Amino acid sequence: MPQDFDPNNLTDAQAKEIHQGFYSYMVVFIAIALVAHLLCWIWKPWIPL
Repeated sequence: MPQDFDPNNLTDAQAKEIHQGFYSYMVVFIAIALVAHLLCWIWKPWIPL
């Protein structure tokens, strides 16, 4: 198998662009989830401190 074999038929630049977009959406999703958990915690704490 050659060294430059790519099963997705993407160039390195295209793969990096897809990865950057995925990473950006992941950061936004985690931020929204953290805000939602914080709001739920303020409303009704599930672990008393």
